[in-house]
Amino acid sequence: MPTVYRRRQHIPELRGEIRGGLAVVAHSPLDIGALDQLVEKCAGLPGDPLDNVYRVVASADKSFEAWANANLKADRVDFHEGSPQFEDGDQRVWALRQSLKLSADLWRAQRNEIEELALALIVPRPGRRAMVDCDQPAFVLDYGSLRARVLTAGGRLREFGVVLFPVARSKRRNRLVEALRDRATGIALPRLERVKSADLAAKSGVVIFLHGLMSTDVGTFDALLKTLGEDPAFGDSAYLVSWPHDTLAPIDLNAEVLAELIERRLGASMLPMAFVCHSRGGLVARRTAVELLEINRKHWHPRLRGCITFGTPHDGAELAEDGNELIGKLILMRTMAKQAGLIPLIDALFAVKGQKALDGITDLCPRSDKGTFLRELKNAESRLARKAGAVPLPLFAVGGKADSTGLAGWLSHRYFSGAASDLVVPFASATPEAAENTGEAACDHFGYFTAEAMRRPSTTAAIDFLGTAILGRTKPEPKSAKSSLTMNTLTLKKTKGDTIRAT
Repeated sequence: MPTVYRRRQHIPELRGEIRGGLAVVAHSPLDIGALDQLVEKCAGLPGDPLDNVYRVVASADKSFEAWANANLKADRVDFHEGSPQFEDGDQRVWALRQSLKLSADLWRAQRNEIEELALALIVPRPGRRAMVDCDQPAFVLDYGSLRARVLTAGGRLREFGVVLFPVARSKRRNRLVEALRDRATGIALPRLERVKSADLAAKSGVVIFLHGLMSTDVGTFDALLKTLGEDPAFGDSAYLVSWPHDTLAPIDLNAEVLAELIERRLGASMLPMAFVCHSRGGLVARRTAVELLEINRKHWHPRLRGCITFGTPHDGAELAEDGNELIGKLILMRTMAKQAGLIPLIDALFAVKGQKALDGITDLCPRSDKGTFLRELKNAESRLARKAGAVPLPLFAVGGKADSTGLAGWLSHRYFSGAASDLVVPFASATPEAAENTGEAACDHFGYFTAEAMRRPSTTAAIDFLGTAILGRTKPEPKSAKSSLTMNTLTLKKTKGDTIRAT
């Protein structure tokens, strides 16, 4: 049963307190339905609906029953996107109810760890802003285009907060990479660090798959791997491997380790190599190529045949300016996109707690804004390619253009100001001028590897590029591949069976 905590009261589950407001702590996803009903009833009362929530809860007895079943004399109010009620009603109420629903979805998705989490609905006093003071790391949704972020030591909220947090301390701070892979479902490629010389016998080339931020290799590329597996040439001739790695570490460090693994596991084979990457993985591949070429250009230049990237921030991502907010958004988007897999929330929260800087995310900042890594990478590549702005290995870059309407659009609106993006990476950054070929896909950041995506011109062109690089197929005419297919959509349940479309 939910418990009410007024301002300055210690909240044991949160190991902290709320200032400037109150908190209603739910101990099960089932309790969230009652919180949603309370918000719905208060929206029908005269006055500001969020102030009404505060007043009703603050004036009630501490027990949940005192207000959960209260007769508030409110007509039932349903907020449906695009309907007169939504347009005329308070969008904060709609956003709060969606925050409760999304948090419940994320909570339920944790499966065996449901009992290790709790949720707090935080409402500020009228005319004030609430402040969370906590010792536990937390995932929070607060109003302002439904901002999703991670709190590592508390923080100020906007007009409300829905906070999901562990109820006990965790000892799993250093096992996020293993947790992501262990809980992922899908195709598990051989791991690069375990490749043996015998595995490469009779093969014509090697393709290394690199996943993105807060992700893992298992399940990420499934539809693409199935498509390649249906091609006898790839199935018989190309050796496909993956490398699960810590995406919160600096990209330079990732690249150093990967270059050493490639040298040790693949160096003696003399096989041509290519990378297939999602998101941040594309920058790891580019930096790894620099590492190898600087060590022995004569040996590696003929062998590094190409790199295909999907949604990689080649010119940076503005979302990286706030690493905790980028993590929060990725957690939420992966929860919404069922095919994108699950981020184990507790492991993710404790992985970032106590870190003074998230170097693996800061490295994604554009050169114009703290982008030291990208500036140094581009300078190193220009020297190796002997041409300013060039990349020293063939690059095929695919970017997404997602519909910015619906719930996911709310999550990204303030960052892109109408510019095309996959809701995480701007299209212009994902398809840089330095790329030999570019592709356009009508999808969000987690829609590049769906079954539908395999029929897009951008994907088929990328596969042709890979076949040319690794198998020596006839090279197709260079062109910009654009998808004419309709964007993948998710269907999210709203109140009483209504739906909204979100990328």
